[in-house]
Amino acid sequence: MKLQQRFSRKIGKIEYVKWIITIPPKIVETLGWHKDQELEYKTNGEKLVISPIKKQGK
Repeated sequence: MKLQQRFSRKIGKIEYVKWIITIPPKIVETLGWHKDQELEYKTNGEKLVISPIKKQGK
């Protein structure tokens, strides 16, 4: 996996960036995730946990 920084926009003299994590297709398949799926995150110290958002009633 790789953490990348991408330029988002510039307003006046301030440049804004966004951070992107690239997840290999094999991992996405193994997790059963799909394109445009809503994800949530939790942090624990220096760890980041990403998981699908569970819809109500399921």
